[in-house]
Amino acid sequence: TKKIPPALLTNCAGPVTFRLILSWKNDDNSGSNPPAAVDNISLVSQAPARPVSFGTFTIDNTLANAGTNFTTFTEAITNLNVSCITGQVVFNVTAGQTFTEVIPPLLASGLAGMPIIFQKAGVGANPIVQRTDAGSLTTSTFGGQGDAVITIEGSDYVTFDGIDVSTSDQGIEYGYFLRKKADDGCKNVTIKNATITMTKGTSAYVAGIYSSNHDASTSVGSATGITITTTNGRNENL
Repeated sequence: TKKIPPALLTNCAGPVTFRLILSWKNDDNSGSNPPAAVDNISLVSQAPARPVSFGTFTIDNTLANAGTNFTTFTEAITNLNVSCITGQVVFNVTAGQTFTEVIPPLLASGLAGMPIIFQKAGVGANPIVQRTDAGSLTTSTFGGQGDAVITIEGSDYVTFDGIDVSTSDQGIEYGYFLRKKADDGCKNVTIKNATITMTKGTSAYVAGIYSSNHDASTSVGSATGITITTTNGRNENL
């Protein structure tokens, strides 16, 4: 069984063509050659447990993690990444709250009339997403692959409005980190009304916002990233 995340299909608001490539290998250790054809393939669509396809949701760590409320950014983004975006998605993040977590990359994309928005809600200080760990990647050049508080990977039409980020260890290189999903760049991404507090220490590789030419597999020692062969791979309108 192989699950294909909806985020890899870009969006599910309309028909999508997706090529499946099936391969096999005979290492000559045992067995016989595989058949010339593959059959009995079954494709089944499966909705996420808490779909985030459209509508308004909250991120509030004082309420139950149920219904339209998520207690962490991790929960919200995990569900968003496996949902088919069919309309505008808004996350109202409660003012004054702090979220200490290691968030998975945002992979989902909106469209021109169906953006994905994370925004401060209520009166008070901006909500803060913070990392207190040292990260898992050891960057060896400025602009190399690194750890981040919020990673936006190949996503389009995304806004973070009034969402502060902070770190307490120089091992986290980036506050907001934009990178590509294979050859798909980030487009129409807005980060505004936010305070970014990084811990530089003795590191020469720390930056608040970094729009990179990396994908998830780029080396920590490469500042140039991957080779882009189409205009779809460019980061644009940031």
